Amino acid sequence: MKLERTKNSLKGMATGVINKIILLILPFIVRTIFINTLGIEYLGLNSLFTSILNILNLAELGIGSAIVFSLYSAVAKNDKNEICCLMNFYKKIYRVIGCAVFVIGLLFIPFLNIFCKADIPPDINIYILYLMYLINTSSSYFLFAYKNSILMAYQQNYIINNVNTCIKVLLYIVQGIFLLLGKGYYLYVIFLIVATILENIVNALIVTKRYPEFKAEGDISKEEKNKIYKKVKALFLYKVGGVVLGSVDSVVISTFLGLAVLGKYNNYYYIITTLFGFFQVYSSSLTAGVGNSIISESVGKNKKDFDILNFINMWIVGWCSICLVCLYQDFIELWVGKEYLFSIGIVILLAIYFYVWKILEINNVYKEAAGLWEFDKYRPIVASIVNLAINIVLVKTIGIYGIIISTIISIVAIIFPWSTFVLFREYFKGGYKKYIFKNILNIIITFIVGCITFCICSLMKNISIFTLITKGIICLIIPNILYLICYFNNNDFKETVKWTEEKFKIGKKLNTIKKYLTKVIIGLIIICIILLLIITLRIKYLFKDINYVNFSIDDTIDFFEDITVNQYESIFQNEFLGKLKKYHDKYNTNFTLYCFYENNKSFTLKQCTHKYKDEFRKNSDWLKFGFHAYNSNSDYSTDYENISKDYNDVISELIKISSEENITTTIRLEKFLGNKKNINKLITNGVTGLLGADTNNRIDYFLDETQNNELFEKDILQFDDIKIYNTDMRIEKWNLVNKMEIQGDNLLVVFTHEWALNHKRNVIKTDILLQILKHRNVRNLVFIS
Repeated sequence: MKLERTKNSLKGMATGVINKIILLILPFIVRTIFINTLGIEYLGLNSLFTSILNILNLAELGIGSAIVFSLYSAVAKNDKNEICCLMNFYKKIYRVIGCAVFVIGLLFIPFLNIFCKADIPPDINIYILYLMYLINTSSSYFLFAYKNSILMAYQQNYIINNVNTCIKVLLYIVQGIFLLLGKGYYLYVIFLIVATILENIVNALIVTKRYPEFKAEGDISKEEKNKIYKKVKALFLYKVGGVVLGSVDSVVISTFLGLAVLGKYNNYYYIITTLFGFFQVYSSSLTAGVGNSIISESVGKNKKDFDILNFINMWIVGWCSICLVCLYQDFIELWVGKEYLFSIGIVILLAIYFYVWKILEINNVYKEAAGLWEFDKYRPIVASIVNLAINIVLVKTIGIYGIIISTIISIVAIIFPWSTFVLFREYFKGGYKKYIFKNILNIIITFIVGCITFCICSLMKNISIFTLITKGIICLIIPNILYLICYFNNNDFKETVKWTEEKFKIGKKLNTIKKYLTKVIIGLIIICIILLLIITLRIKYLFKDINYVNFSIDDTIDFFEDITVNQYESIFQNEFLGKLKKYHDKYNTNFTLYCFYENNKSFTLKQCTHKYKDEFRKNSDWLKFGFHAYNSNSDYSTDYENISKDYNDVISELIKISSEENITTTIRLEKFLGNKKNINKLITNGVTGLLGADTNNRIDYFLDETQNNELFEKDILQFDDIKIYNTDMRIEKWNLVNKMEIQGDNLLVVFTHEWALNHKRNVIKTDILLQILKHRNVRNLVFIS
């Protein structure tokens, strides 16, 4: 039976692309809500457990691909009895695998505390959470996942794509709503389990309806079983490399660098995995067609198709890598903030990692379709050992850089040459050197094109959505024009153009794509309306009980250096103070700035000019200063003899720079740290109030756990000589729908950091917050004792 390969591939690609676009937008929204409502540590925990369970899925690696490969021949011969026997075999073996995955998963439980650093969220039981993820992973094996093999063998991937799209849209909407309502992480994972079960059931019902003649019954021959087992053994080893490269990295980062670094890394890796998803769309859509072509067409015909598809892939991979280098940093900063950025060196390494991994995409499609796994079955083992060994060595010396470098080394030195050699030796019977030459040429061209594009994009220094869009347009136009110039006379390019003209006369297919796109657009509009209604309702009730607000800014020191160096005519010519003045004039907002004595550049308050003393005094009704710490490394949680000196040094210099009228005695210490002995010393020096943390996940100052929870519930705790105020909101973590509980004295305590207001995202959020508070007639307050 000869399948309509081009038609089925196009249909699979069209639905796959729609699926990936939807599953790019919605997870992005949910991930953003996740970071803002739960935090980076939860994100790191999510990434860690996902990676561990990906390793557990090694139990399945090889079975699915081997069965589908066996089905290619049965489908081509239209042997329905053999198809039923293979399904029955698949069903039995999957249930065995499900048990194995669950049992092996349980064996990981005693070691979870090794993988997780000390930054585990305090309200999470990692063992319960891990069991929930384990149930989600193993549940598919006990349901009807084996039926998907029929859809894949008949190139009906578009059905799997459509079901996955519908279920995932529903999942992300529900997860997003419940995160916004503050229902917690456990419920987020429960919905994940429900979605997995639902997707398997729906796919099974569709297969039963479309192919009622195929039932899981009968037994395959012993000879056929031996063939499958032989391929499974090779596939198991073959697939290990991909899992190690994709999953062990996260475990190593968590073990050596912590969950916060892992969460930060996974914000970057999330973009790459999204791109991987798009590549998987066309590779999975092509595989069944290529398998059918290998059985029914000549090697020469398939080699010609391979060259064309590989040329297209090289172009797309090179272009995507250039886009990553040019757009990564701007996107991450606009999305989650400047504090979550890695250096440009990490960005370049990630782009290289993406390039060397995805350049093998068509190579892997043809190897899988031809069933050549057994010929390089030891290659993944070697690559895995090398990757893991270099990983552990380099992470201890150069940190996160070592993780990515080790992966690149294993791909370039082992996976690429070995894998390619097997395909050209065993199937194409030659042409290996020519293929390598083409790749080297493409690397040189991509490097040059990338440098030119990056230099053009670098001319735009400001970080904004407009800048990101502009750079995106540059990346869309410049690299492709340069590629066109470089490849215009290339034989592969000419053959690709000719092949495209023949294959893509799609007429009715365009109407089908338009129909799907229309449904997608309508669906996204509905989603946006639902989210807008939720946000509107939350805003309406968010601040209804608040009468007063205190707005403070921590870590302030840099603007003192700026006004000293530049000697402005007015302090408000400084960008930071200028923003505060605009907020005050527009919203009548008062600010308290908590200051360091020195910054990391060896500047101290003692060096600050006294030129603006009168101007500071004139604005003392809304602009106050207070003690924060000597510097960012100060830790007052243990007995510290010099805390009084630190306090007096800061306050005395602040009085010289401004005036006594500008000083507040309600303060917030660095990292909310201060034992009872140190706090008593501060009380002796005149401190009357302390501002606590914006979450009860950390203990404030000298409080015990019971007192800390009481502070979070009541907003204020009164001790004999001092008041401690709960902080309700940190601007960097706030979004319009964060859960907030304002109780007791109806006081909203808000804070941010001097460095945070250099980021446009936080400036916008501050402006929105102050507009809402002004609309609610909330009075601004500075703590004056």
